[in-house]
Amino acid sequence: MQYPVRHSTHTIESKSWNILGIEAPDEWVVREVTERDYGIDSYIEIANQLNQITGEIFSAQLKGKEQINWKADGSALFSGIKQSTINYWMGLPMPVFLFVADLSDSKIYFCAVRQQVRSNYEAFTQQKSFGFKLKRVCLSSKDGRDSFVSQYLREKSFERYRDYAREILMRWQEHWDFIRFNQNRDCFLEVENEQQLQLVHLYKCLHFLADMHGIKWNVEDLDAAFSEDSKVWKTESFSIHEQTQDRLLQQLSPIFIDILEQTVAVIVMDEEDYWFREEPILYTLAINLPHIASELRSQEA
Repeated sequence: MQYPVRHSTHTIESKSWNILGIEAPDEWVVREVTERDYGIDSYIEIANQLNQITGEIFSAQLKGKEQINWKADGSALFSGIKQSTINYWMGLPMPVFLFVADLSDSKIYFCAVRQQVRSNYEAFTQQKSFGFKLKRVCLSSKDGRDSFVSQYLREKSFERYRDYAREILMRWQEHWDFIRFNQNRDCFLEVENEQQLQLVHLYKCLHFLADMHGIKWNVEDLDAAFSEDSKVWKTESFSIHEQTQDRLLQQLSPIFIDILEQTVAVIVMDEEDYWFREEPILYTLAINLPHIASELRSQEA
C-alpha cells in the first residue's frame, strides 16, 4: 500500500523554522509570510527594551542546510540565490537578511543582503545567481546579537549614509574651513545663529558617519556642551560662546579627517563597482579625493 511521502526539503524547512523560533531573541515578533515564492519568508519586528513595537522591522529569507561547510577562517558560502530574487531584495524599503539554519548544530547564521551585494556588485550583475558569505557567529550568541544589530542599523540607515556621504564629499572644503577658521577666537563672544546651526549640522553629520564607519567618537555631548555654556556665561541654553565652539571643533577636527578618508575608501575601494554604476557623479567626486586626508593631517601637525 502506498502513501504520500514527505519531501526532504519540507522536513528541512520545518526544522529550520523550529530552530529560528529558538534562536530568535525574545523581543522579536516573527510574522511568517504565506506567499514565499518571491524571496521573503517573514517580516520581523524588533521590540525595544520596554517591549514596545516602534517600527523597527526587517525582512528575511530562511534557508536550511543539513550541515554548513565551514572553511578554516570561519566563513562559508551560501550560493544559488537567483539574481531576480536579489533584485527584489534590493528594492525593498527595509533591511533584508538571509538566515541559514544549520541542522547539524541547531543554530542560525546570517548576513545582511544588500551590503554584500554592494561589495561584490560586478559579480552580482554578471551572474544569474549569487553567493552570500556567512560568518560562524550564530544569532543566539552575544557576538551574533551585536553583529546583527550593527548590520541592521547600517542597512536601515543606508539612504541617510548616502546623503551624508554626498554632503561630506561635496562640501569638505567648506566644512574644513569652518573647523579651522573658528578656532582660537575671542572666547567671550557669542556665536552667531548661522554659525551655531552649521556647528550642530556638522556635529550630527560627523557623529552619524563615525558610527557607520566604526570610528571612535571622542567628542563631548552637544546638548551637555550647550547646557554647560549657559551655566558658565549665565545665558540662554540655546546660545553658546566661541570658547565652547572652539573646544568642540578641536575635538571634531581629527575625526573629520578620519571620516573623510573612510568615506572615500568605501566608495572607491570597498564598494567601488556599486558606486561607479549607481552613483557615478559621487564616485567621480570621491576618486578625485584619494590624498585629501593626508593633506589635511599635515595642516593639523
